[in-house]
Amino acid sequence: MKLLKDNKYSILNTVELLKFENDNSRELKNIVLLFVSNTKEKLNDLLNKEIKNGFSLVKEINHKLSLLSDKEVFDLIKTPKFLNIVYRPGIRSIEEQLSTINRFLDAEVIWKQERFDSSKNNIVWAINGKGCIRFTKDNTFSRYESPLLFDNVVLDFFSSYNYSLGKESYLTYNSNEELELHNFDEAELIVDKLEELFINTKENIREFINLFINVIHFKAIQNKKQYSSCTSGGYIGRVLIGNALSHRDELLIEAVIHEAIHGLLFMIDEINAWMPSAELDFTQKYNVQSPWTGNMLNIRNVLQACFVWYGLFTFWKSYETSNEFIKNRINFIYKGFKGLNLDSDIKLEEITLEAINKVKSEVINYE
Repeated sequence: MKLLKDNKYSILNTVELLKFENDNSRELKNIVLLFVSNTKEKLNDLLNKEIKNGFSLVKEINHKLSLLSDKEVFDLIKTPKFLNIVYRPGIRSIEEQLSTINRFLDAEVIWKQERFDSSKNNIVWAINGKGCIRFTKDNTFSRYESPLLFDNVVLDFFSSYNYSLGKESYLTYNSNEELELHNFDEAELIVDKLEELFINTKENIREFINLFINVIHFKAIQNKKQYSSCTSGGYIGRVLIGNALSHRDELLIEAVIHEAIHGLLFMIDEINAWMPSAELDFTQKYNVQSPWTGNMLNIRNVLQACFVWYGLFTFWKSYETSNEFIKNRINFIYKGFKGLNLDSDIKLEEITLEAINKVKSEVINYE
């Protein structure tokens, strides 16, 4: 199966990669490498524009990049906040984009060297919440490292970035409910729970999560019975989970895989656009009720949902289907696809429609 053509990746080929009963490790790693390469090109474009405009940040940024190893640069480029600056600049000027990247590099260099100007700050967090360097009362620097899932995915409970996440994170549908940080005991319970849940998960599932989730920020929702998870194309690889201890075990596993699939789909869209742009999505004002959750979704949400639920379908059917929960979950996803009916007026790429028809057909014809 040839996956890459003219350095572009097809959403149609993604259908094969979401069959979790198969080992698609090599192909999935290729996507990440291509995505990082694409991101580097965009960064270089910014730097070149900066040179033409006569700004002074290029030399400073290149110097800080030279202080990091190739792996450290690779890991930095994959962080959601870095990707947000590169792919979603909004109204930021080029100089503002590069100034922000320069600050991110400061944090990464501090993380590596474990020292900084303590007259300005007493704590500096790495930009994906993987840890912080603190200046202590005895005039020394100490290092705190956030726990990791599979030695790679950051589990962030206390970073400044987590603290700043508010209602815009869409973890709660009730605007009156507050989002808070977990306490230390809750954080420890969540880490233990995740480790226990994923210890027997198949290797290809763990690798998939490693590739397409960079950090999970955990928040406590005021309504302790509510639990939810979300991600965003504006921060690729960033997952937020609310009230993780309220999740049923199987649904917490599903939530992590669900959001990892979104990460894959967002990466592919940046490499080779398969969804309408966010701007076009807004102008078409298309909203439809999800046949799975009942939530109102826009075009991009609907398209993503088709592949996310297909991936979860293949995940659950790769396990023992005599399990009552798994049988019910497969049936739930099946009913959603049976009820899926995209408006014929929506303008979509032909290959996107072909891919959606393929996943729908495979699910509703499953025996």
